[in-house]
Amino acid sequence: MKRIGILGGTFNPVHAGHVSLVSAALKELDLDKLIVMPTFLSPHKTLIAASPEDRVNMLKIAFSGMEKVEIGDYEIKSGGKSYTYLLVEHYRAIYPDLEIFFLVGGDMLTDFKTWKNPDRILKSARLAVCLREGFSTDVEDEKKYFTDRFGDSFTVLKYVGENLSSTKIRLYAMLSLPLDGISIKGVSEYITENDVYGGGETVGFLKANLTEKRLIHTAGVAISALKKAKDLGLDENKVLTAA
Repeated sequence: MKRIGILGGTFNPVHAGHVSLVSAALKELDLDKLIVMPTFLSPHKTLIAASPEDRVNMLKIAFSGMEKVEIGDYEIKSGGKSYTYLLVEHYRAIYPDLEIFFLVGGDMLTDFKTWKNPDRILKSARLAVCLREGFSTDVEDEKKYFTDRFGDSFTVLKYVGENLSSTKIRLYAMLSLPLDGISIKGVSEYITENDVYGGGETVGFLKANLTEKRLIHTAGVAISALKKAKDLGLDENKVLTAA
């Protein structure tokens, strides 16, 4: 074994874009193994997530049959806020002689400078960046910043991810709208059968009083509001309730 990759995230829930990214990274980076690592609690997100157990179960469904993929449990077992520098240092200690890649999206790359201990992350792993449809990232500008700030750069995958949304899946599930076409089949079945995103009293009132067409509209409003909430640094749970 010479190279491993790590893909972290809340995976709330995992979707087809995550699976496509993992497949592309395994091939482009010539990885011997790729560890998919669900966070226990992301320091960058406030929106309530499915339980760690449910998120792990959905990941196992999504990546079943992919021999080089391992679902990690380090961050869930560690508890508390999940910080990338601790994660990559953990695997650097396990694999001192291997090349380690940490996968990030283009939107996350621009925020990397705000992460906790970014210098320590780059001492243990090299960033592998996946750009995504609908998100513009000035790669050359970021490379210059990385060189000036960290004395290092990053790898950019040729694969460009689709603009898929875990938020849309969650909201559709909460409102009991069809998940066909927006979620992986086995994952959508798991979500429905286990009522992973129940929604509570407010959502129950909406489902009892609105038509499916109006529920779809409501979901769209909530998705737009949550995007704005992230830009403005607002509490996503309060914004979701208002929307």
